[in-house]
Amino acid sequence: MKQTFLFILCFLTGISASLKAQSSFSESKGAIGITYSGFLGDNDAFHFKSLDGAGGYYGKGYYSLGITYIHPISKSIDIETGISYSRYKYQFSNASLGPDAPEPYEVKNAVIDIPVTVRWNFLKYFFLNGGLLLGIDTGKENHLDSQTGIGETVK
Repeated sequence: MKQTFLFILCFLTGISASLKAQSSFSESKGAIGITYSGFLGDNDAFHFKSLDGAGGYYGKGYYSLGITYIHPISKSIDIETGISYSRYKYQFSNASLGPDAPEPYEVKNAVIDIPVTVRWNFLKYFFLNGGLLLGIDTGKENHLDSQTGIGETVK
């Protein structure tokens, strides 16, 4: 019950703060923000090929911390960039090896993301954000597919 109350309080505070910030933002020269996520989410490992008979990865949590900068171009268009660090934990197990299989163990993966996006503000409190995302896999373990690359993002 206490956790539910804290979640609702944080959610409503976040909504009211972001609505206030966006309503007066178009008059400023830019804004810097700090982002954090991880206590409400879940993570999974996705593979491009079928893994019949292989071990499995099970998400055990993650967190992400970053900083963003938003620069207004016009009343409704902004450029947004920043950098974020994310750390993911997985549990690897391989039951297909039978009774002599090793015990399940934890695998960690860290990724640095650098987005460059265009943000379109509309209807006073809403926005659509899309652009490029550079992801850099900083982990040295090769348990998962490489997370390094250039992609696109839409929020």
